[in-house]
Amino acid sequence: MNILVICLGNICRSPMAEGLLLKHLHEDLKFSAWKVDSCGTSNYHQGELADPRMLSTAKKHGIKLTHRSRQLTVEDFDEFDYLWVMDEQNYLDVVSICPSKKDKVDLISNFSKSYKGQMIPDPYFGDQNGFDEVYKLLDHICAEIVQGFNLKY
Repeated sequence: MNILVICLGNICRSPMAEGLLLKHLHEDLKFSAWKVDSCGTSNYHQGELADPRMLSTAKKHGIKLTHRSRQLTVEDFDEFDYLWVMDEQNYLDVVSICPSKKDKVDLISNFSKSYKGQMIPDPYFGDQNGFDEVYKLLDHICAEIVQGFNLKY
């Protein structure tokens, strides 16, 4: 199974979601071979590490984010089984790239019973508290996702 998580710049929400999915998936050995990656709909931060505030948040929780920002490509639609986005604008941007494969695209929160349909706020223009809140939200969602897959597989 291959999962791609997507936000705007690939330096805040999607690298954290990638790190959390990997953490939760790899805690259960049957998921250890699953591929998880992240990208952005834009190329604003191409090749950069996550935002320093997100790196700080990750470090506080024992997660090492080493991903470098990249932009979504048409090839990603063939390589990944799921393309999970953080908000409605991400959804519209991703679907516009490859409308014929929009069935692979969904909000990451739609795989959570507790947060179904909720947008993951972009903390970029805020302070450290916003990054901490996004961490909490994504950690809960990613844990629910893995629990849901555990029930299916």
